[in-house]
Amino acid sequence: MVGGDHVNSLKDKRIAIAADRRASELGALIENFGGTPVYTAIQGERQLHDNRILEDVRILLERDFEWVVLTTGIGVRALEEAARKEGMYGAFIEKMKTTNIAVRGKKTQARLKEIQLRADVVSEDGTMKGVVQQLEIESGTAFFQAYNVDDEAWRETFEKSFKSVYLSTPYEYKRPSEVVRDKLKRKILNAEVQAVLLTSKNQVRNLFEEEASHAELITSLNNEVKAIATGKVTAQELENFGVRKVLFPENQKMGAMVVETARYFEASNDKGEREHARQTGGGNGATRSDEQSIQ
Repeated sequence: MVGGDHVNSLKDKRIAIAADRRASELGALIENFGGTPVYTAIQGERQLHDNRILEDVRILLERDFEWVVLTTGIGVRALEEAARKEGMYGAFIEKMKTTNIAVRGKKTQARLKEIQLRADVVSEDGTMKGVVQQLEIESGTAFFQAYNVDDEAWRETFEKSFKSVYLSTPYEYKRPSEVVRDKLKRKILNAEVQAVLLTSKNQVRNLFEEEASHAELITSLNNEVKAIATGKVTAQELENFGVRKVLFPENQKMGAMVVETARYFEASNDKGEREHARQTGGGNGATRSDEQSIQ
């Protein structure tokens, strides 16, 4: 049964949801724990680069690459569907089978499995840093699929190992309007919500888009509104902006994030944060949650 021993642990709690993907599912989970979801999506609109994707597929098929580095399930799907549309799907699958594949996260790995492909390297912690560390001793050429968040910076990092890196950006996220961003900011600054759930670096950057409000946002997130991330990557981005004690689950999934939120408030309400840390293991990395500085 969803909720289990933590039923009503979010009673009287308003939880902001910064994601748009699966927001209704997150909201339903929050309600199962007795809370009230507040929908404030700031991910931005995803836009596919149709012509660029076709060019990327052609280059992938025509050139020799020692490695294909894939960072998102959406990117894999976009390349796959473009190949199918142009009648190159068979060639695309065959090329992927004969090329070393490195992936960043579980969603990317899951998408590969759906099309009967297997990754040779998987980041252990779901971060790009984890991919880079495993490919440091490699050389040759690489096809690097990313999107418009730190794509050029990561390409430069890969170029320290590979003699050439082709950057494929099948899609990007357009920044949401100021009105959309301000809705969430206002709720955080006025403590109209008790927590905010963030599921991507993009959401964090959109939240902190206006530098003038940084100090106030950080103060509120460190004192009144709990910042909760879906995983280490998003948590690290929050910390980069100065948010301390970001909560995130060991099992980096959206549902687990809500469960951890319920645990946090239950312990916070009944026994205090110290008891919550004791119950969940506290500490670093491989624990149920991590409220320490992220390395």
